[in-house]
Amino acid sequence: MAALLRQLGWESHKHPLYSPALAPKNFHLFSPLKRHLSGHRFQNVAAMQEAVLQWFH
Repeated sequence: MAALLRQLGWESHKHPLYSPALAPKNFHLFSPLKRHLSGHRFQNVAAMQEAVLQWFH
């Protein structure tokens, strides 16, 4: 695989096995927030942001 990548001129980047950016401390918030927003259609980004902020309060 590495030879093919070199042949194509592509670069390969190594990633750490564990990265805090990939496993944030507040990961548990995403599932409940997703359930809260499920089924809603927002007219614009501002309306969606307001719904998220209301959920946090």
